[in-house]
Amino acid sequence: MKIVFYLLTILFLSILISCSEEPPTSVDSETLTKKPPKDPPPPLEPLDLTGAVHIVGGTVESIRNKYRSSIRVWTDFDENPQIREQSGRDIKVAIYDNNGAIELLVYNYSITGKGNNRVEHFELQIWRDDAAPEIYNLDGFLYLDIVIGELDGNYAGDEIVLGGFNMGSGPEIRVFNPNYDDFYHPIKTFDVNAYGMFGRPITIGDVAGTDGANEIIFQCLVRRLAVLDYNSGDVKTYDTNEQVNEIAVGYVNGVGLDEIIWGGISGEIHILEFDGITETFSEKWESVNLGGQIWSLAAGDFDSDPEYEIAVSTLSSGNPSTIYVCESSPVYSITPIETISEGVIAMFAGNATNNPALKKDFVVGTRTNVKVYDASNGYIPPFFDVPVGAIVTEVYIK
Repeated sequence: MKIVFYLLTILFLSILISCSEEPPTSVDSETLTKKPPKDPPPPLEPLDLTGAVHIVGGTVESIRNKYRSSIRVWTDFDENPQIREQSGRDIKVAIYDNNGAIELLVYNYSITGKGNNRVEHFELQIWRDDAAPEIYNLDGFLYLDIVIGELDGNYAGDEIVLGGFNMGSGPEIRVFNPNYDDFYHPIKTFDVNAYGMFGRPITIGDVAGTDGANEIIFQCLVRRLAVLDYNSGDVKTYDTNEQVNEIAVGYVNGVGLDEIIWGGISGEIHILEFDGITETFSEKWESVNLGGQIWSLAAGDFDSDPEYEIAVSTLSSGNPSTIYVCESSPVYSITPIETISEGVIAMFAGNATNNPALKKDFVVGTRTNVKVYDASNGYIPPFFDVPVGAIVTEVYIK
């Protein structure tokens, strides 16, 4: 009995001592119930933007049922691109000339969280040679399309035109001068609410008027194009009577002004020209039906004559796409170039030789490859054809 009594006494005293001890003060009690925060992602490494020619693609790939996006830069037709991972699925890319320096713009839209914790991120990245990108968090503005070109008439460098939705007020077009290095404050903003729900695509060209300045052309309704005068803000419209999928601008076969080239769901290419007397646009040419909706358009002087050609891809009920090149001289004609089984997703015309006096080429992105077509070899085989291992949703060449 004594042994049991002693054991109970020792147990009782140990309980009293343990209860009288204060809890440790070096540990925050909240940290005992919360998971440690995740480490922030590493900063994006600089890109090497030296070189004469750059092809930039925005890509999306599926890994373990999750989508991962990236930007990829091929320089001087090196088949091994520089790759920078991105957080979103909606990526848009463009290359521009900032007073002789090549810079890259990347728009990255992403969503984190679910339900009440869902947060949208609107990120604009400016990449300069050998420098980590400057990142602008433009919350509340969803960019739908980007176009680069000369608008203010000084020809010192390109302007950047961004079309999309201001979540607070509606559709807008914003114009930035990269020389000012201020992507929070555009040099001009155009509210296009009055012309319908703005969408993509958007482009620029000298298609109207006598001032010698470029206008901004965009889709303002599913079945309407709008031509915005950059200097006055005036808008002219043209009803297309069908959904517009893509717009391009080029000196196809006109007198003094560029023409507007557009294609839609019915499968024809249309060319519009401006009448300076009536101040209206009319249809100059309509192609035969190409057997699938017009998915991509690009215009450029591919064969070094004074007039532009039109590169176009179609999308049929299946995946295959057919690429055509349309000529306007001596008569309008359409030549099929290649049928691509995996489908054409994106197309852009640019100067692959980096020499403004020479012809342009056009680059396409598919579900598997990036291809550059050059007229000097009859377009086939492509001048540059590399596997990517991801869907190329955006493509640009300069």
